[in-house]
Amino acid sequence: MNATVNTSSFDEDTEDFLDDNYNSTTEVKSSKIALPTALHVLVDYRLAKKWLISAQADLSLVKNDNELANSVVNTITLAPRLETKWFSFYAPFSIRQYDDIAFGGGFRLGPLTVGSGSVFSNLLSDSSKATDVFVGLKIPIYRK
Repeated sequence: MNATVNTSSFDEDTEDFLDDNYNSTTEVKSSKIALPTALHVLVDYRLAKKWLISAQADLSLVKNDNELANSVVNTITLAPRLETKWFSFYAPFSIRQYDDIAFGGGFRLGPLTVGSGSVFSNLLSDSSKATDVFVGLKIPIYRK
């Protein structure tokens, strides 16, 4: 950019403004951008009649050194839970890439589910790097 413009008099279309006030060059390049490919693994195991534990891994299959790539954050989660017909309680604990730890909790009461994967780590730590909340309502559709 090689011009100076008073921005208080700016009322043009942005593209017209740039064309009128700055010399431009055009360069066409082709590039390949990798999709955020990942491996997701989930194992659920019953410890006792109402006690279960699940383990989940989300692992990026895209190299981090590629600047034109999207990738997921590598995460490993353990979530113990108590389940009955009308009530469930669970407490997920996650270790994420970049040394981030998240601890959350949630419950299900009938068809309503409310929770967060990071509520406790956000309440207990000033250095938490993420937050989330979810709400779900199960609406059964019965067929004959």
